[in-house]
Amino acid sequence: MSEEARTALESIPYLALTVSLESEATVESGARQVLAHFIPSWNADGEFSLSTITDGLTNKLYKVKSEHGKTLVRVYGANTEKLIDRQQEMLTMLSLAKLGLSPPLYGRFDNGICYGYLPGIPFSADDMIDPAKGPLVAEQLARFHATPVTTKTDERQPRLFRTIRKWLGELSDDDVAAGRATGLERPLSESGQPIVAEQLSKQALLDELQRLQDHVESLDCDVVFCHNDLLSGNILYQPASSDAEARVWFIDYEYGSYNYRCFDIGNHWAEWLGFTADPARQPSLEHQRRWLEAYERVWREVDAAHAQALSAEESIDRLRQHTSKFTLISHFHWGVWALV
Repeated sequence: MSEEARTALESIPYLALTVSLESEATVESGARQVLAHFIPSWNADGEFSLSTITDGLTNKLYKVKSEHGKTLVRVYGANTEKLIDRQQEMLTMLSLAKLGLSPPLYGRFDNGICYGYLPGIPFSADDMIDPAKGPLVAEQLARFHATPVTTKTDERQPRLFRTIRKWLGELSDDDVAAGRATGLERPLSESGQPIVAEQLSKQALLDELQRLQDHVESLDCDVVFCHNDLLSGNILYQPASSDAEARVWFIDYEYGSYNYRCFDIGNHWAEWLGFTADPARQPSLEHQRRWLEAYERVWREVDAAHAQALSAEESIDRLRQHTSKFTLISHFHWGVWALV
C-alpha cells in the first residue's frame, strides 16, 4: 500500500464495533453507538428515527434522522470483501468528497461506515432514458472521470480484467456448473432458448475473458477513475430550484476503480434496459449521440489536451464505437459477479 493511501486511511476516525443485524433493536443500538462516536454533537441518546434505504446483497443502508439532520449508516453484507475492496471504497469517498462530488465520510467501524446524506430522488429506469435527465448524467460522469482519486498502490491501470479474474478465482467448476443449471432452468424467451450455454465452464469463461482483453487492449482506450456501477439506484436527481439548476449525484462507490472510461459509459447504457433487460429500451444511435455530445462538451472543458488532440466529432465517433463494445463486456462482467 502506498504511503499516501495508508495516511489517508489512518485519518478516518475508527470505532471498534460490529453492528449486529439480528434485530431492529440491535441495529438501532449499534447506530446510536456509531453516531455518539463520530457525531457527538447529535447527542445520540436523544430522539432519532432509523429507516432502511436498501436491504441488498452487498449492503444494508440505514438513514438516521434527528433534529440535527440526516446521516447514513451502512453495514456491510457477509463475505462481500470477495467482491468489493472496502479500503479502496473509503479512499474513493475521501477523494471525491474533497471536490464536492460525494458526501463526507464521518468514520468507519468493523463492519461498516458512517457518512453524509445527499438529498435527492433516486433515478428510475425511465429517468435513465429521459431526454432532459440523461444529459445531466453524462455531464456529471465527465466531471467524475476527471477526478484524481487516491488508490492503494498509486497505479492508474485499468482494473476491469483483473477484477473479473479475481472473481473467477473465487469460483470452482462446481460453482459454474450450478450457475449453468440455474440458467438452463430459465428460458430467455417463449422460444425456450437457454440463457446459459450448456458448454459453459470456468475454463470457457477464462478463455473468453482473454479474447475480450486482447481485443480491448488493441483499442487504446482512455483510462480514468470510473464508478463502474451506474445503475438507476446509484443516481440521485435534484430538481431545479430558485437558486440552483437541476443536477444529479452519484452514490455508492463500492466498485470504483481506474478503468476504461468507455466501460463506465457502456455499463451505464446497459443499465438503460432496466432490471427486466428490455431490449426495446436499448438506446438508439441518435440517443447515444445526444448523450455523448453532453459528455464530450464537459470533458473538453476539463481536459484541455484532449480538446486539442481530436475534434468533437472525431471524439464522439470514437467514443460511440468503443462504448458499444464495452456495453457488451459489462454483461460478461456482471455475469461473473452473479456466479460469485
